[in-house]
Amino acid sequence: MLVNMKPSLWLLLIAGAVAAAHAQPSVSASEDPAPALECNGAVYRFLPGEVNYCLALKMWEKGDYRRGEEFLLLAAGWGSKPAQYSLGLAYFNGEGVAKDRPLGLAWLTLAAERDDPTFKAVMRSVYAAMPVDERGRAEVLYAKLREQYRDDVAAVRAKTRYDRAIRAVAGNAAYSPRLCIAGLNSGALAGDVDAVSQSCPPATQAVETLNKMSEQYFKGWRSRVDVGPLQEVREPEVRPHDPAG
Repeated sequence: MLVNMKPSLWLLLIAGAVAAAHAQPSVSASEDPAPALECNGAVYRFLPGEVNYCLALKMWEKGDYRRGEEFLLLAAGWGSKPAQYSLGLAYFNGEGVAKDRPLGLAWLTLAAERDDPTFKAVMRSVYAAMPVDERGRAEVLYAKLREQYRDDVAAVRAKTRYDRAIRAVAGNAAYSPRLCIAGLNSGALAGDVDAVSQSCPPATQAVETLNKMSEQYFKGWRSRVDVGPLQEVREPEVRPHDPAG
């Protein structure tokens, strides 16, 4: 089963369907735009990992596992830890994809990079259930995945994009006093459906809502920089390991 996001974020992401007339163009990883209509494409330019993860959940619900996997991989490339965790569970259990326990452990180890207690506990449990030969293959796969999906690559990429998009909005007088991005207001995060329908909140409110989303998205990332340019800080490497060690 895929990991669902907090209800408030889910509501915000699907807000584009409520206020479709005012939303930005929808985002899809394929030629068929239909699934993107159910997620708020307006968020994509700020946090593409959130939108791709939203689309993955919708595809999984429909039983379209191939496209769901594609969206999960896209989200994982933007540093989405829920997407990486979901890939780990899917591969380990063979849910919607070919069963590959070592690959599942490799993804689960990446997902646990920010020390989320649930992700770490599951990773350790999976490791304990594996024989030595599978653990060895997981090490090899993990080393390969780290090149593209570890936080000091994927999260840095996502945060750089987010900061650039926020600066373009907050520093551009053309966006004042109102910024038209469907659902981007504080009421949406609180679960207020009526607030979601107000598609053009003040620019300051839209930025505040986006910042709350980013706080949740990057939660636990110790290398995160909120003010000024990002500086890459190397963290101790996380590897599939014996939890008793």
